[in-house]
Amino acid sequence: MALEDCTTRRQSVYEKGDLLNQIWSGRITVLNEAVRRDAMAAAGAPPIQALADLKASVRRELERCVAYLDGMRKAHVTKGMRSKIAQVIDTVAARLGDKKKPSTSAVMDWARQVEAAGGHVGAVVDKRAFRKSGPRIPAVMEEIVTKALRCVYLTRDRHSLVHTQAVIHAEAARKVRTGELQQDDARVSLATLSRRVAAICNRLPM
Repeated sequence: MALEDCTTRRQSVYEKGDLLNQIWSGRITVLNEAVRRDAMAAAGAPPIQALADLKASVRRELERCVAYLDGMRKAHVTKGMRSKIAQVIDTVAARLGDKKKPSTSAVMDWARQVEAAGGHVGAVVDKRAFRKSGPRIPAVMEEIVTKALRCVYLTRDRHSLVHTQAVIHAEAARKVRTGELQQDDARVSLATLSRRVAAICNRLPM
């Protein structure tokens, strides 16, 4: 059976007995992606990879929302417990130094949106906040990305996509120093790399 790791985006093949043992021991958690994806789509939530394309200010606001939702979870407070949620808001706002704490209704709405999206926190983000696709990356950067995916990521060493991104950025920085690449073109997001890997995997024979 082949499973995809949510961190590295890599697939691994397991014998049935070994897989069951690892699930029972808690070393592996299996997500029903089809159910999760349907819930996200029904709730209008963006793809998980798209969160990497958020502007910095929007990401900070998302992290703020998550802090209040985490506060609810840690306090074992559900979305319908208005008075308890108000107490959680006060506690989290004090910890964050948040001078403009959200209303109880706002936090309850966030909780409902995340629940409807199968637990995907991106459901609370305004869909207009996502960056529109930009121009294609320069040929030099394209060559760096393609080589890194082939020689670093898609190998038996099973490096993570985060590690591969770091290799790409290091090589791109060298190209900037030699004048072969502009600084503004020397970055690539994990979302872009995830899409590249997915495209490659879709072309592979099953």
